[in-house]
Amino acid sequence: MAKGVKLKELIKENILFQVSEVYPEIPEILESIKNVKVALKEKDINFLLQETHQLIVQFFKNIPELSRLFFRIGLRCEDEGLIEEAIFYYRLSNLLKPNAKAINNLAVLYAEVGKEEEAIKILKEGIKIFPENAILKENLQILQSER
Repeated sequence: MAKGVKLKELIKENILFQVSEVYPEIPEILESIKNVKVALKEKDINFLLQETHQLIVQFFKNIPELSRLFFRIGLRCEDEGLIEEAIFYYRLSNLLKPNAKAINNLAVLYAEVGKEEEAIKILKEGIKIFPENAILKENLQILQSER
């Protein structure tokens, strides 16, 4: 557990440092979002999450290396056995810039934790984006044949 805590702190510091260099106002915006979330509590949390998602994507898309950073963090989390965290970072990497490797890793993790339907869905979406990717196609066939 100690490794996971240290890794989370390292990730947080690295991301905030990179983002703050390009957009010094980002930490303030994130703090403000957190405050709004606390204030809203359960009233309209879905709207708040949607708005937060759009805001973060808008700012993070301007940082080209961030998608790659999230992918590497996903790999590191996976190596550390932090599967839920790895899934989160692979999803975040794909949100910013779709990546066939991140899509494949995400699908593999979902399959490993027993969420084969989600893995199949992700692979199908990945094939739409990367129709020539043989690994995505092969893993989809494997999962579908195991049903």
